[in-house]
Amino acid sequence: MVNYILSYKEVEDAAKQVADLIEKSGKSVKRLVAISRGGLIPTGLLAQYLNIREIHSLALYSYLSDGTQGEVTVVVRPDVPDQEDTLFVDDLVEGGKTAEYLKKMYPNSSFISLFSKINADYFVVKPVFLSKNTAVVFPWELKTNKNRARDR
Repeated sequence: MVNYILSYKEVEDAAKQVADLIEKSGKSVKRLVAISRGGLIPTGLLAQYLNIREIHSLALYSYLSDGTQGEVTVVVRPDVPDQEDTLFVDDLVEGGKTAEYLKKMYPNSSFISLFSKINADYFVVKPVFLSKNTAVVFPWELKTNKNRARDR
């Protein structure tokens, strides 16, 4: 597995690309929901680029402290309408478990990730695709006490 450390510029560029694609698609987005923790910064960038002020957060996880993937566990669920103009935002899709969970819980809402290792039909617009053999490290993960790549 190859480690790839993304720069803030690469994240900003991906957010701008996704925002441009959303605008070109004509999709109406009234609110953003960050999938925390990874989706917090991408959501902030998209909010700026798309001029959206209604921002919420959905705190969940499926990766355990040992790096293995378990079931999706929701920590905090936002009170948002399940509508097409609600857009859930994440930083990276690796296997699609979070996205599949969201489509089950919010079937009418939309979903986007800035980066993805898989091609799936649930993205509102196509994200930046990365190799499955790449362990992605986001800039905000560099200073964490675990300081590890997502090698799942």
